[in-house]
Amino acid sequence: MKKILTLLLVAVAVGGAIVAIYRTKESIPPENADVAVVEPETVAQADLVEVPKPVHLVKVIYFTTDVRCVSCLKIEALTRRTVETQFASQLQDGSLIFQLINVDRPDNAHFIEEYQLVSKTVVVAEFEKGVQEEWVNLQDVWLKFNDEEEFESYVSEAISALL
Repeated sequence: MKKILTLLLVAVAVGGAIVAIYRTKESIPPENADVAVVEPETVAQADLVEVPKPVHLVKVIYFTTDVRCVSCLKIEALTRRTVETQFASQLQDGSLIFQLINVDRPDNAHFIEEYQLVSKTVVVAEFEKGVQEEWVNLQDVWLKFNDEEEFESYVSEAISALL
């Protein structure tokens, strides 16, 4: 009887994990969801306009992986909400951007060493004339995500310090 119950419990756990992974993958936007893709041959040379990059830029980056739990999704949502509500004018003028980067993708693996990542996290990085000047890993998002006010304060203070 114990073997049957153990097998049943394992089957339910595995099934639950599969459903969770499937649902999570459905909710993940494509890596470059906010970037319009235009085939090169469809763009006339006259249509290409050089957009000047800001001299001073701050990036808020949420580093994630292919497997995302409820807490991971909440941290991303809270970070995005903080950036969009408290820094709307900086987003609009291009001096602040929010990025979602999946470090499970081979072309993004270098970020693990570059930012000394040990888990999914939020990094705020400052760039001057395209060169990164400093950055901070907000690893404590994991300790603060259940208190939305404290979370937003933590993230917004880090952003403000680099703006």
